Amino acid sequence: MVWGERRGLASLLLTKPSGKNIEWAFYAFGGVMAWSWIASPQEDNEGVGIITSMSIPGVILLITTAAVSLAIFIAPHVVFFGPSWLFHQLVGSLALVAFTLIRRNLVATMFLHMLVNAPILIPTVLAKL
Repeated sequence: MVWGERRGLASLLLTKPSGKNIEWAFYAFGGVMAWSWIASPQEDNEGVGIITSMSIPGVILLITTAAVSLAIFIAPHVVFFGPSWLFHQLVGSLALVAFTLIRRNLVATMFLHMLVNAPILIPTVLAKL
């Protein structure tokens, strides 16, 4: 990208996020989490069980390396959490896309995605106690 097309990383929205970008990431996180907890079925999920059985550093690595491509993003989520994931998490996924388009900063979107994934650490840590 940088050498072949002679375009900077900013053309990919890879720039240092502003304080406003981080602030809006926290607002979006609150909205996405509220929807997720309201819409999510309150049942045991094999995918959650697999993730919480991983080591805490493994889950942190999983959270921080979440894929950006739509197909690569959706496929493992449906495999791990089932097709119902599309309903109760689609709003959050669309929020990530909207956040990227509005804030024009991929790093801030990655931060928001990390925040959205971070609550999986709660049952992971509890499973280790």
